[in-house]
Amino acid sequence: MKIKFLVIVIVIVLGLIPVSSLEAAYHFANFVGRSPIHVYKSTGIKPLGVTPTEIKSFYHLPLNGGQGTIAIIGAYKDVSIEKDLADFDAQFSLPPCTIKNGCLETHVMTAKEKSDTGWALETALDVEWAHAIAPSARILLVSATSPSGANFLNALDYVSTRRDVVSVSMSWGGQEFPEEISLDSHFISKSGAVYFASSGDTGSGASWPASSPNVVAVGGTSIVFDRNQKPRAEIAWQGSGGGISG
Repeated sequence: MKIKFLVIVIVIVLGLIPVSSLEAAYHFANFVGRSPIHVYKSTGIKPLGVTPTEIKSFYHLPLNGGQGTIAIIGAYKDVSIEKDLADFDAQFSLPPCTIKNGCLETHVMTAKEKSDTGWALETALDVEWAHAIAPSARILLVSATSPSGANFLNALDYVSTRRDVVSVSMSWGGQEFPEEISLDSHFISKSGAVYFASSGDTGSGASWPASSPNVVAVGGTSIVFDRNQKPRAEIAWQGSGGGISG
C-alpha cells in the first residue's frame, strides 16, 4: 500500500469557468465520491514506507500530540477497523485506540450498511494515520451509507452537531457541479471544526468538496531521503489535484 504524505494546498476559488458549461453535463444528483487510494505493491510481513515516528520527526510534531475528536467520514461500514487499527498500533508501538477505552467511536448512518473492500482500505489508512499523528486525540469514524453526494451530506450534517469534533477528514472527492456553492453550509460545525478534503489524484483540476471555500484542500507529496536514509526534501506529486474552481 502506498502511504500518502500530505501537505496543505489552498484551492483558490475564482469564477473563470462559465457555470453553464458545468450545468450542461453534470449535477449534484449524479455526484459519487471517489477515494484516491492506490495499491502500490503487494503486501508483505515487513511494512513499506516511512514510519509514524519518522513522519513526526520530519514535520517536527510531538510524539504524543493531539486533542479533541478527529472525525473521519468514509463510505460503507468497515467491519474490521478496530482490529486493523490494533494491528497497526502494535506494529508501531502506538497507544491502544479501541472502542472500549473510548479512543475510537464508530457511527453508521443506517442500521444495515453494506461493506466494501476498497473503501475499507481507505478507511483503515485514514483512521490509522490519524491516530499515529495525533495519538492523544479521539477518533470518530462516520460511515455514509454509500459514496453518493446526498449520503455524504447526511454524514457531514451528523458531524456538524458534535461539539467535541475539532477537525473533519474527507479523503474523497469528485467532479464539480453548479449547485456546490449552495452546499457550503454543510462544512460549518457547532464546534468550529476545520474541514479537510482530498484535492484528488488526477492532476490539474479542482474537485468537490476540496473546492469549497469552507474546506482546506490537501494534496499528496513524497519525501526524498539521502544516502543515510534521512529525509531531506518534500516534493509534490505530479498527479496531485488542484486548480481553479468552476
